[in-house]
Amino acid sequence: MKVTTHETYTRTRYNCNLELALQSYDFLRTLPFSLLDFNEEDESEARSLIEERADQKYSFHDALCAIVMKRVGIPNIFTFDKHFWTMDLGFTVFPGPTKIRQPL
Repeated sequence: MKVTTHETYTRTRYNCNLELALQSYDFLRTLPFSLLDFNEEDESEARSLIEERADQKYSFHDALCAIVMKRVGIPNIFTFDKHFWTMDLGFTVFPGPTKIRQPL
C-alpha cells in the first residue's frame, strides 16, 4: 500500500538516517511492487477491527493493511509483527513465530 511506503520511510528515518530512508521509500515505489490504495470503507472496517479486538494494540496502519489485503484477496503476509497472527482474518503468516522481538 502507498501508506506502507510512508511508514517504511518514517521507521527507517527514525532508526537509521535520511539517505537510507529515502532509498527504502524509492525502492518500494518502483516495480515489481504494485501499490494499493485504501478507501473510506476500508478505513471504517479497520476501525471496527480495532474496536472489536480492543485487547490487542493494533496500529491503524496494520489494521488498514489487513483489511485491504482481505478485500483484494491477498492470502499471505510476510511479517514479524505479532499482531497479524491475532487478527483472525484467514491470512497465512510467514515466516511464522520467531524468537526475534521487535519493539512496538
